[in-house]
Amino acid sequence: MAESDVFVFPKLDFGRRTMDASELEQALVPQLRLHSTNETGTTHPNPQKANGDLFATDYQTCRLEAVAWLAELVPPHREFNRKGHPVFMPAVNVMDRYITVCVDSGEDPRQLLKDIGNIRLACLTLSLKMNAVNTEINLSALTERNGSQASVQGVEEAESRILTKLHGALFPDNAENMISILCKYLILKHISRSVSRSPLSALDRGVAHKAAEVHTKIALDLKLLRFQRWKCIAVCCLLGAIDVCTNDPSEMIYLEDELMALMEKLKPGEFTREELHDLKGLLTVGCVVCSSSFHRRVRRYLLNVSSMSCTECWKAVPME
Repeated sequence: MAESDVFVFPKLDFGRRTMDASELEQALVPQLRLHSTNETGTTHPNPQKANGDLFATDYQTCRLEAVAWLAELVPPHREFNRKGHPVFMPAVNVMDRYITVCVDSGEDPRQLLKDIGNIRLACLTLSLKMNAVNTEINLSALTERNGSQASVQGVEEAESRILTKLHGALFPDNAENMISILCKYLILKHISRSVSRSPLSALDRGVAHKAAEVHTKIALDLKLLRFQRWKCIAVCCLLGAIDVCTNDPSEMIYLEDELMALMEKLKPGEFTREELHDLKGLLTVGCVVCSSSFHRRVRRYLLNVSSMSCTECWKAVPME
């Protein structure tokens, strides 16, 4: 298979096919949040009822065609199945949600229906990523099976639009979940380039622990309050990954670039490299006593002591 025929998910390549699917799924599902239910557990608005009966009828037809096409496409390809179950229904849920958001925001339903071939295939590739069953997809072969209704470029553009349109549901609010997800992401980025091919499980706990240590610094420094919490967490995870995974300057730059690419995908235009560097500076301030890197030393019990001295120096001070 030619290299050009292999489609690697843009900016969000969460690892290689040899990675453990259950661990990847744990990270990907809460990150993408492309489910058929919203935060309250109720079903999403039905796009078939949006913008008039004519569109409802036309979309119903397109939806049935998409279900039939996906059901026929997926079963023969065992790598498209997770634990023996087809993944085409999540793709339909993604499509429903995307169409709903587009119609609610005033987009022309007729244009959406004209592009339904690209949209349904893009929803399938997103579903595969969400379920962590495949990281490399032969997009050329899939578009050929779609006839003249889809193209490689059209699917890539549709994926980008879907992610952008649904970006408000792509980033979890819970700090613990965010740390877990971002740490896995950065680890996978690192080991995809690492000669040692260190297993995910060997690095995951260490990076997450380091990131949690850095995260405590947020509560210790008032200067950090001007940054949104998700930005602080992102940089905490970056510092944790650098601490555990690498001391190679080029690899540090690579991880920083990949984190910025991910943030731009999830929160377009909301996080700049200047902010990242400002945060790195605040989170890596040296101890005033021994000048060691503060983010390597901080612990939760520092919440009760000076934020300007590290753990080891603080231990030398008698408790009152």
